[in-house]
Amino acid sequence: MKQFSAFALMILMGYVLGLFSFLPWYSFVFSTFLICWTFNLKPTWALVLSFFSLLTLWAVLAIYTDIQNEHLLSKKVAEILPLGGSSNAVIALTSVVGGLLNGLSGWSAALLKRKAK
Repeated sequence: MKQFSAFALMILMGYVLGLFSFLPWYSFVFSTFLICWTFNLKPTWALVLSFFSLLTLWAVLAIYTDIQNEHLLSKKVAEILPLGGSSNAVIALTSVVGGLLNGLSGWSAALLKRKAK
């Protein structure tokens, strides 16, 4: 139950912090760090939950935005990057990069919490 609560809170805070345009795009990292520290998650759980929480959030938001603009931006970005023009690859790459950043934040919090004990 602790893991599910942490997962849901990471998604919620990632979304809420993304709504504020005056915060940098990576502000979700700080909330994830605090959530993993507060919930006292094991490092493995912190890494997995943090990774998949933001991967899920960014994938859903990217797909929603991509559908609304009829895949225009993602196809142009896919042409610039070596992705073969696939808009799905851009969404996957975006989600994985966000997930890795968030996962490392949660993992760092869990390791530092363990070290502090």
